[in-house]
Amino acid sequence: MSRAVEKEVAASLKNGDQTHVFREISQVLTQHEGPELLEIEILGRSHPVPAEQVLLRDQNAVGVPKLRLIQAFVVARQILKRHAGRGLSTPEAAEGVNLATAVLLLMDAEHLTAANTRKRVLSSHLAAADDDAQGRLFYLEREKLLVDSLLTSRLHRHTKSPNLWSHRRWLMEQYRTSRLPVDVDVLAGMQVVTTSGERHPRNYYAWCHARWLVKTFRSDLDEAERRRLLWERVVSWCYAHHDDVSGWSFLDHLGVQGLAGDADAPLETFSRTLDLVAKLGRAWANESVWWYLRTTAARLPLSHTDRDAFRSVHQRLLALALGQDLSAGRDAVGVLETAWRWYEQNRVGVVGG
Repeated sequence: MSRAVEKEVAASLKNGDQTHVFREISQVLTQHEGPELLEIEILGRSHPVPAEQVLLRDQNAVGVPKLRLIQAFVVARQILKRHAGRGLSTPEAAEGVNLATAVLLLMDAEHLTAANTRKRVLSSHLAAADDDAQGRLFYLEREKLLVDSLLTSRLHRHTKSPNLWSHRRWLMEQYRTSRLPVDVDVLAGMQVVTTSGERHPRNYYAWCHARWLVKTFRSDLDEAERRRLLWERVVSWCYAHHDDVSGWSFLDHLGVQGLAGDADAPLETFSRTLDLVAKLGRAWANESVWWYLRTTAARLPLSHTDRDAFRSVHQRLLALALGQDLSAGRDAVGVLETAWRWYEQNRVGVVGG
């Protein structure tokens, strides 16, 4: 969110107990036990909150007025600055910094100092709990709950924050190096990715994280059933967000990496998608869908029947687009012609059938 402060807001910052506001907001962020993630929203003037109330909360849904967040931010910055020269020599100092950096990241997703400080705090906790697997797991889960809540909430910049996605990647590495008797659940991580993808379309950082997850923790997908479940979840997401090329690109990536559940899944999904395009027509004649169709069709050894069906749907939609005088029709023509030209230049051989 923007850190610009309106004049009226600036004049109100000194009203009330800022330390109390900081404590309320920071504790909500760091003491939520799940299993559901927090759904955080910053409230503007259209959602007035009683003067004596710091925030609104209904189970895991949290609404924080912008004024209250700025008040908490001022205190959090002072805490971080105070401990910057002293280090984290005591548990109280570490916990104070942990609370402060949570507020700083809620205010500013790109606060690199806050993210790096949280890494230092968590690393010290993990080192202190070296012989306590449950203790290490507690600290890791607490951190993941906060980071995933920030990445999936309806916040302005957090879902597409390179700083937060980098922090989550570092955090997942700590699971692997902490010698815990548990595996990282790729499917659970993908839920964070897809939710972030809904909050912010074409979320490059989220889908890059998905690629990293399936590469780094591929052993979590050794079972064909888990690969099939992952494939079907991504397919469903793509159908629900058919104009978002990020999801289609990741789906193709799964097929290339052999993570489709079974060998026939990519071709079955291609055929099902082509049927949807044939039924829905111009509603699905967008660049994202046709990127997937032409890329998959060029990579897979289509049968003569499949290739003829692909050509038929393409020609029918192209004829419809050419019959339109509107700019939308011209755009569709460009998409369809470019897709077919790319397919012809890159397709593999055709098998019988």
